[in-house]
Order: sequence, then C-alpha cells, then structure tokens
Amino acid sequence: MTESNVSLRQWLFNPFKFVAGPKALFLGVVIILIVSLLGSFSNTHFDGVLDVHTGLKAPTWLFFAENLINWVSMVLFLAISALIVSRSKWRFIDIAGTQALSRWPTLITALVMLPPAIRRFGEYLMSKAGQSTAAVTINPADAAIFAIATIISLLMIIWMVALMYKAYATSCNVKGAKAIVTFIVSLILAEAVSKLLVMALFSNTVGVNAIMPNYLRTTQAAALAHDFENDPQLIGIWQSVDFVDDVNDFQSGTKSWRGDLFLKELTFKQNGRTSKSWTWTKDWIWHRDGKTKAQYKIKELAGATYLFFPWLSGDVTIRGMEPKYYVLKKVSQ
Repeated sequence: MTESNVSLRQWLFNPFKFVAGPKALFLGVVIILIVSLLGSFSNTHFDGVLDVHTGLKAPTWLFFAENLINWVSMVLFLAISALIVSRSKWRFIDIAGTQALSRWPTLITALVMLPPAIRRFGEYLMSKAGQSTAAVTINPADAAIFAIATIISLLMIIWMVALMYKAYATSCNVKGAKAIVTFIVSLILAEAVSKLLVMALFSNTVGVNAIMPNYLRTTQAAALAHDFENDPQLIGIWQSVDFVDDVNDFQSGTKSWRGDLFLKELTFKQNGRTSKSWTWTKDWIWHRDGKTKAQYKIKELAGATYLFFPWLSGDVTIRGMEPKYYVLKKVSQ
C-alpha cells in the first residue's frame, strides 16, 4: 500500500491525528451549521445522536438546535468517561472539536435528502402513519430515490460512529476494551438524552401529536393541545362520502367530488383523540400544531348522520384561508 493511500485512509477514518483543538472545532461547527441549514430546506431532522428522519415541517431554528444538542450531548458524556478512565492529560476543546468534526458524514446525508422526491415520500409515509393531514401523491421513482437515500444515510451513520470512536480514542488517549466500553456507554446515554431533549423541543414547538404515534397518545397529551369538552354525538366511526367547498354544497346521495377521497375513514375517540393526528373538543377540530382549529358541524339528513369535517391543509394553517370540508357518514358508535 502506498503512502498516499495510507494518508487518504487516515483522512477518511482518522483525521484527528492531523486536525484537533480549535481548528477541528471551527471546521466541525461550520459543518454542523451547514447541515442544519440544508436540513431545514428538505425537512430533514437529525433528531438524536444517531437519528435522521424527514418529512415534518418545523421552524428553521429547530433544525440548528437538534444538531447542537446531538453534538453537545456526545461531548459531555465522553468528557465524563475520559475523567473516569483516561490516565493521560486531555483537553476539553480536543473532545469538543473532534466530535464536531466527526459529524461531517451528516453533510452527505443532508445533501442526499435534498431532492423533492425524498420530501414527498417522507410526507407520504407520515400521512400513512397518521402523522400528517396532507394528501401526498408519489410515484415509483420517488420510492426508489428514497430507498437509495436511506441506504446512504445508514452508511453515513456507521461512518460517523467510527469517526466518533477514533476521535474519542485519539483525543483522550484511551484504547482497548476500556475505550470501547466507555464509548458505547457514552453513545447510548447521549442518544437517549439528545432524543428526550429534541422531543421536548418538538412538543413545545410543533405540537405533541407531531412526535407521538397514535398508540402513544393519551388523555393528557390531548389536554396539552386544548381544554377538552366532550361531545358524545361525535364519538364513533365515520366514513367519507364527499368533499365540498362549503357545508351547504352537500346533497345527500350525490357525490360532487370527482376524484378519490384521500381521507377514507376517521374514528373519534374518548377524551379528544382520533385515529389520525387531529385532536378535538366540542365543536372544534384541532390541527396537530396545537394552534390551528376550525369548527365541525353535524347534520341529520335523509335519516343519516353526517359530519362536516374541516380539512386543515396548508392553505388553512399557513395562508389563513377558510377550510373546505370532508363529508363523513356515521357508521358506528
């Protein structure tokens, strides 16, 4: 193996023999900031030391906060480990700098997440999981691009972890089983803490329902979004029959909407919960952001009970337009 190949391998997998201290810190922080900015363009969240997800819209500052939380969490736990096991002198700035620089593979992840196909497929997955109210159309090319990006992201995470370990071992002069065990423990703790902190930011920024799957939603979670008042008439299973611009446009037995109905069925449960990402209280439907609401209406027509469900799309939540309505027929209590 030639000297140039050895040098290239070292730069790719252990650059910390050449770059440390303030220089590594500067380069690493610049990379973290660039990654955060790119993530805000594609709604790509690095929501944990080892996590990357896409699809959920959020304020730009939240993308920066996520990456900073990840970096700081790892630095602090590795510094604690170094205090315990390292018998050599080490500098905190070396740990901070090399850990920041070791996150540079996330730059590749952020870049491969930029194509619109990734964003569309992420929003599609969120809608299928009940985490989004948006109707998203995808094609096979979107799925293929998303799959390729996912594979690349997983490889980048593995590469990043390898760099993190090399950075720790080099900066703190630890090796062998002692280095491996303390690194793994630090990584697990940093992942847990960063995940909890990011989730707390999400719950305070984009709403509780944005970070909680349906099976984890509770009465307390619904209560965080609004003051709850029961409506026994609303509780039950409803199936979509039409989509109209205005409540008065609906005629029983006649479907005015030409295409397929994106929302097929919706179940309203006790204590303000639903089978999707919305919550409710008497007379009102709440968007998952916990800030936008619109009135629903229930009518008895031709011997059947119909719900006029306000569709809280981006036109409503972002542009402030009046909602259109899904018309749902009650099929079960």
